[in-house]
Amino acid sequence: MKNLLLAGMLLVFFLGCTQPVQTPPSPMPIPDETLHVQTGDHVAVNYVGMLDDGSMFDTNIREVAVEAGLPVRPGYAPLEFTVGSGQLIDGFDRGVIGMEVGEERNLTIPLEQAYGPIQQDLIATVHKEDIPFEVGLGGIVETPDGLQGRVTDIDGDNVTVDFNHPLAGKTLHFRVILVNISR
Repeated sequence: MKNLLLAGMLLVFFLGCTQPVQTPPSPMPIPDETLHVQTGDHVAVNYVGMLDDGSMFDTNIREVAVEAGLPVRPGYAPLEFTVGSGQLIDGFDRGVIGMEVGEERNLTIPLEQAYGPIQQDLIATVHKEDIPFEVGLGGIVETPDGLQGRVTDIDGDNVTVDFNHPLAGKTLHFRVILVNISR
């Protein structure tokens, strides 16, 4: 009987001293803090622009420009723009959507999403006398209303000037690195 009483007391003691076992709460899911570029976001990117033949036509990275032999500009900084606002060519705008900070992406932009095809009506042949200064092949001329063109041919007294964008008619290739996103 004494053993039964002692066993009962021990049972009460252990039951009274222990608390029911509780499963720890499951951790709250951590929201994904990674932002992905959406239309309307203000972004900053570094880029290198090349043509089909691999020649570089532009970059905003000074060291890359120097190494490629591009003319050095006064300042180099990430290119900032608002996605979808029409500030840049359509293919570049669309190409950064979905990127996250630090991501690098290669974009191939067909001419239809870049500067379009070459328009023959933007190529004019004028008489040398109509240009108020001496001009050479590759030189830039400007119309009174500010349209700029590049001299593509000089034949006697005739000068051919192309007013198309210099990258019209070309597929463009960009290596883009997303530096920042702000909403």
